[in-house]
Amino acid sequence: MKNFFRLLLCVACAYVMAGCEKEETTARKYGNLIFSSDTITLVPDETSTINYIKSGYWESTTPEPTCMSLDESIVSVDENGNITANNFGETDIVYSVYDTKWKCHIVVTDILQLEEDLINYLKERGFDKNNDNKISLEEAAEVDSIIDFGRVTDEKDPFKFLNNINFFKNIIYVEVYVGFLYDDFLKKTNITIGKLQRCDHLYIYISAWDDIEFYPTLNIVDMPTLKTLFIITHTDKSSWLRLNVENCHALEKVSIGTPVMHSISNLINEPNLKSCSIYYFNDNGEELFYESHVDEE
Repeated sequence: MKNFFRLLLCVACAYVMAGCEKEETTARKYGNLIFSSDTITLVPDETSTINYIKSGYWESTTPEPTCMSLDESIVSVDENGNITANNFGETDIVYSVYDTKWKCHIVVTDILQLEEDLINYLKERGFDKNNDNKISLEEAAEVDSIIDFGRVTDEKDPFKFLNNINFFKNIIYVEVYVGFLYDDFLKKTNITIGKLQRCDHLYIYISAWDDIEFYPTLNIVDMPTLKTLFIITHTDKSSWLRLNVENCHALEKVSIGTPVMHSISNLINEPNLKSCSIYYFNDNGEELFYESHVDEE
């Protein structure tokens, strides 16, 4: 009889465990996270965003991944995946859904992660002092201009170069072109250029093609000597530009070329602005119309 009850108890436990396992499996259907890059290299005070896409099947009830830094003294991260490099070293940002984890490795160094063509551009102009085909923060601080520099790429982060402009602390004149091919990670790109205390001229041409939809946000902030700002965006498909300008009180002239202007309202807060010209054009680059938001003197 005792053996019978033991057998009955074992059968009941097995049934309960099977039911729990089935319920857990049903409740936890989700696929995988694919990062735009498994390793991100930054310099101190640099901010970036960990971009990822979900692959496979994800149930609507599955929560969004949460993230945390394994060492916040090196890198901190907010709930939106925005990371800030705090000190030299290496650590991981861990994303979690239930008991499944994915890691993105972060390296903080004093070497800027520049493209080979930009390194060659700076090397030809004598800024690679150590002749090691690398540009350190110290070497970048000696660069006073980047003129007529173009970059066409299909890499995962073509705008890292634009964000890296922030570390050319003494740059005065910037004129750059960036073009890229289609990538799901880049539809809604947020670019910030700021805290350049000497820059007085900024010209940026961003071109996207391969039938891409492109919705960039460009933040120009805390540039007290900036006087002239030229921004052009172009794509083969739908696009709009959100331009945020803050604390650029020397700004006198703004020229913008874009298929659709989404927002420029905060430009009116710049007290010395004399001219704001906007050129709208179609997919063929033909100018549709022009408008001026500030009377030219």
